[in-house]
Amino acid sequence: MVVTSNGFLLGIVGYSAVQKAGFLFLAAGIVPHGIIELPVVLVSIAIGLRLGYLLALTLQREGGPSGETRIAVHFLWRWVAPLLFLAAAIETFITPIAISVVT
Repeated sequence: MVVTSNGFLLGIVGYSAVQKAGFLFLAAGIVPHGIIELPVVLVSIAIGLRLGYLLALTLQREGGPSGETRIAVHFLWRWVAPLLFLAAAIETFITPIAISVVT
């Protein structure tokens, strides 16, 4: 649902931005941080789906997510959080420069 709603909202805002300022404006606003943010969010979603699957197996008494949970949390703190922070910094400091160059 997160990916779908994010894509839907991006489509609406993107269409409006292209109509008003052109495709380069939209690309300058999305590409600098989106190149990092999109893969990281998709990996986070995949980890969440994996943990949900393991929880369902636990409810069926076929296994347990305890070791997987530890690995997932370690991965999220080690890779996902810093990369999302980097994407946020790019969105804050570099994206406005890219947009000002295009406009």
